Amino acid sequence: MGDDGDARPELLEEVSGAAAVGSVIERAGGTGPGEFGYLCPEGYKGDYEALVVGSDEASNVLDVTYSRGAYGWRVKYYADSVAPENLLEVREDTALLGQRVELSVDELNAALPDGYVALGTEAGQAITVGLDEAANEMTVVYERDSFDYTINYYVDNTEGEPVASVPGRALYGDTVTVGQGTEQGELNYALPAGYVALVEAHKPPPKNHTPF
Repeated sequence: MGDDGDARPELLEEVSGAAAVGSVIERAGGTGPGEFGYLCPEGYKGDYEALVVGSDEASNVLDVTYSRGAYGWRVKYYADSVAPENLLEVREDTALLGQRVELSVDELNAALPDGYVALGTEAGQAITVGLDEAANEMTVVYERDSFDYTINYYVDNTEGEPVASVPGRALYGDTVTVGQGTEQGELNYALPAGYVALVEAHKPPPKNHTPF
């Protein structure tokens, strides 16, 4: 999903002092020299173990280690366009400050609806996690796929082979409107002589249907 890089320890500064043997040294929570937050970079958190002062001054060392904090990030999945009514799903997670988060193909298509085009690596989405969690956001938008359809023309009933067939293609979910004319793909394209022209498409009656 992401790469946090190779973090190498770096000594920022040494602060010295004196205390009686047996004293417990703990760092206060302030930001002054010798305090817990001293030199802490923005977005980092500190950690240390208290020191019990002994007679060996070389061993009387208290190490304060600053490490990157974890911050939230999210992915918003949409169908068709980025609009509140088209929001499909929101996925949230956390990552270390400065970590690069990149979505895999499976993650890109985690909310893919039926009839929409799956995304590949060319649609790659990635962010570098920052302090502002509201800005740690990726957006995935799915587009509708197109599908073939066929208009079949029959005489009298739908038994047997059609007298003509016209192929077409439309986006998933679109309504195919057939005009009343005689051009290819219109209602009366294959109208035989002596038959009544259609003014609207209709579903044929079932077999053995007797009209009133």
